Formats: sequence, structure tokens, C-alpha cells
Amino acid sequence: MRRIIALLSIVIIAVTCFSQVNVTQGAFVDVTPEYSAGADKVFLVADINAAELTTTVTNPQWYLYPETEETASPVSNQAVIYPEQGTYLLRYKLPETQRDTQFVVAVIAYTPSQLESMSVSVTQPDECSKLQLHVEGSVDDYNYQKISHEGTAAGMGTITRQYTVGYNTLAFVNGQWQDSVATQELDYVDTEFFVDAPLRDTEFWLVGDQYAEQLGVDKDSIVTEEYNAIAVDFSPQMVVTRRDARNEKLSPDSMTVTTAASGPAEIEFRANPTPKALYYDWQIFYRESSNDSTLLAQRSDENHRYTFSRAENETPGRYYIYASVSNDVCNSDTKVLSVVIGTSDLQVPNVFTPNGDGQNDEFRIAYQSLTEFQCVIFNRWGRKIYQWSDPTKGWDGTINGKDAAPGTYFYIIKARGTDGKKYKKAGDINLIGR
Repeated sequence: MRRIIALLSIVIIAVTCFSQVNVTQGAFVDVTPEYSAGADKVFLVADINAAELTTTVTNPQWYLYPETEETASPVSNQAVIYPEQGTYLLRYKLPETQRDTQFVVAVIAYTPSQLESMSVSVTQPDECSKLQLHVEGSVDDYNYQKISHEGTAAGMGTITRQYTVGYNTLAFVNGQWQDSVATQELDYVDTEFFVDAPLRDTEFWLVGDQYAEQLGVDKDSIVTEEYNAIAVDFSPQMVVTRRDARNEKLSPDSMTVTTAASGPAEIEFRANPTPKALYYDWQIFYRESSNDSTLLAQRSDENHRYTFSRAENETPGRYYIYASVSNDVCNSDTKVLSVVIGTSDLQVPNVFTPNGDGQNDEFRIAYQSLTEFQCVIFNRWGRKIYQWSDPTKGWDGTINGKDAAPGTYFYIIKARGTDGKKYKKAGDINLIGR
């Protein structure tokens, strides 16, 4: 129980101390670091001449470590002081126990940076992917003297000033390139730093620091002259020609990168380039094995179509499309698309009911990846009554426009798959009454 009471006393003392010292005049921001602060509070004030530091403790004794000095001097025994920049050590006695206690508060005056100008560096390691920006001037961090628990100087603490570099570029959103603003946070403003190359002409701006707005002062800001972008990018897209046949398994419109489609599949490739792109390179490979691929086609159009149909030896056909864009200076990264054509299949039903209810009204095969197809229907006397060569179609149970009689009919089917497999099937089909 005593231990719990002691812990509660420490918490109460800490809360009391933190609530008894504050800036009561002028704009300020509490910038106390979370760890290893060396001070109980660190205040950044907009105007040191307008600041007022107040405590509610009894008989306060204020000592000042001016800026970077390691020796403190007594400055006041008043509840209110008008601080200068530095670290203050407040000594007082706790009313409950008369125990000697200290509270450390650092006061830092906001100062504008010494930034003068910014430009795109003349010498660039790779202007197509990164740009080097050059800054004239400097930004000094905020520093203060840290104080130990014994009340002695314990080295310097630093409050980092963050600046933001921004510029206009492009982002691919909802199927098109749109204007976008790119930003990058800088914890330290060096004379040289890198940003991603923009995809459109733009100025670059450097703005900060992060405390200016909270203090009600204008942010520092420098801007480059407009830069003429040369970087390129693209967002390749595959648009599959739809086949809405209900009897085709894995129809091409359902194709994804990881799912095989029924062949042949006609696909339009769209580059969707950024404005600075001039040239296009598409290379279509068929993967023969895990270690071998064959180049099937190479195209240089922004958009083009290609029909994929090949599969072999009951193994899906795998295609890889390598695409890139360029101009006279820059090349984009190569992007890889994938197309998988499923092996062929042909299944024949044995009954259909052409009664107009929308269910099984036609005799149709179920198929996948066929390049050739022919089906002939015969009656029981061997007379040919219907034939067709489009596997998406079927027989609706009529002969010369008139309803065929219910009963048994016969079919002969010849077909070839995209994988080279040949089909020859014959059998009977039952037409159930209307």
C-alpha cells in the first residue's frame, strides 16, 4: 500500500509541476521532445520580446542558462518573468513536504531561415528518374541547453525544423493521367537533395518550417524557375474483346493475369503514356518452357491488337508482354503483362427442351479454346437436318423454321483446339416435348 501511495505521489507531483509553468503571453508552440528532452518543457515562441513565462508555485527561484552556456545565473524570484532565449531552471519547495524540487523549461525564439534561392542542378546523375535540387542559404535547427536531474548542464538538445519540397507532376487515376502535387518532407535542408523526376513541366517550391503556421508567422518559401520535364511513364492496359457466349467456359472477358482464358482471345493493348513519351516498344513472347521463350511479335504503335490462341500438350499457353515507352532522352521502366490461354475442352449434352422457358432451349456444346468447329444433326433415318460451324451457336429444335418432333436425334462433331487437340464425337441427343 505504501508503494502505491508513493507512486501516486510521484504522479501527482509530476502533473502539478507540468501544469504550473507556461507561456501566458504571445504565440507559442510546445515542442518538447518525447524522449531524452533534457527539459520538462520546450517552448518555441513567435516573438521573444512579447513572451511571458508564468509559474504558480510559491517562492520560485529562476536560474538561466543563456542559449549554449553551461553555467546558470539567478535571474528572478517572481512568478512572472519576461524570458530571453535560453534554458530556465526553476527551483521551489513542494508545499506538502517542503521537498526541494526543480522544473526545467527551455525557451526558443522563432527565427526565419536564411534560405535565398533554389534551382535545378545543372549536373544531373539521371534526370529521367531523379532530379537534384540546389539550395542557396541555410536552415538552422533550434538548439537549447539540456539540464540533468542534478541541475547541471547536460549537453545540447535539438528541435528539428521540417521543410516541405513540392512540385507538380502526373498521377494515373481512373484510367487517365491527371495533375497531381508531389511532396517530400525534409528533416534537414541540405544544399543538395533529390526528388523524383516530374512527369510534367513544373516549378519546385520549398516551404517551412512546420511551426510557422501555428505561431501565426509567414512560412519561409523559395521557388525555382519552371523546369521542362523530360521523364516518361505509362500505364499499360489490356482490353479484351468480349464474347458473350453462355456455353463458352472461361470466356476472354473474364480473363485476369492469373486466370486462363478461352482462346482465341483478341486483346487491345493501350500504352496510356505521359505527354513526354514519343516511342513505344511492345514485345510479345510465348513461354516454351521455364527456361525458353519465343518472340512472336514486336510492335511500335501506342495502341495495338493481338490475338492469343496457342496452348500445347494439354498445358495452358503462357504469354508475356514486355512494354516500355521512351523519348529521345529517357526510357521508362519495362512493365510486364501476362496472358494465359487455357487448354481446349468440348462437352456435349444429351438432352434439351426447346419450350421457350429460357432454360436449356437449345442444343449447344460446352467448350473452351476451339479454333475449328462443325456440328451436323441427323434424324433417325440419317437425313441431315441442321448444321453450324460457330461453337457459340446451337440448334433450336426446328427444321426449316418448323418445330421438330420430340424424340431422338443424332450428331457428328468435328473440332480442333488451340492446343492442337482434335475432336470427333458422335452420339444421340434427346429433344423433349415442348
